[in-house]
Amino acid sequence: MAGGARSAAVEGLIKKYTQRGTDAAVLGKTIRSCAEATRVFRSAIAVAQQLAGQFFYTLAILLVLFILHQIFVWIDQDPETAFDRSALLFEVAEVTWDTTGILWNAAVDIFNAGIIPLWNAAAFYVAEPLIVLVLEIFSLIFTRQHWQGVFNEADFPYFGLDCTASLKAAQWCGKS
Repeated sequence: MAGGARSAAVEGLIKKYTQRGTDAAVLGKTIRSCAEATRVFRSAIAVAQQLAGQFFYTLAILLVLFILHQIFVWIDQDPETAFDRSALLFEVAEVTWDTTGILWNAAVDIFNAGIIPLWNAAAFYVAEPLIVLVLEIFSLIFTRQHWQGVFNEADFPYFGLDCTASLKAAQWCGKS
């Protein structure tokens, strides 16, 4: 009887866990079908985005063409006057383009010849010495010794330019 009771309890547990396994399989199948549905949904959204983008590009092109047509509707009135006006329009565009180019190049030349060298001179001969002077003064006030700099000169020895060190150095110095 104990064996039969055990076997009924075991059978109940097996049935219970088998039902859970079946339920888990059904849930897994449902999740897989949901994943497939979301993949289809995502691809449909991507296609809709592409179509909407193409539609808006087409609409923008048509709008620009319509605006250009409306701007130049005066050309359609009289062919001779239209030709003269369009020639004048292109001449004004050409003169504007050329003038803008000349002014831009002049501004670049002014910067290259005047403003950039002034900036460099101010940085090298005013700002850097002023900063070093302030550091030297603070070093003298607070540490009572001269400011030695950020790096020690022994860390980066410089023996001067040696034009005889190699052929390339001699070429650079103009001695070859």
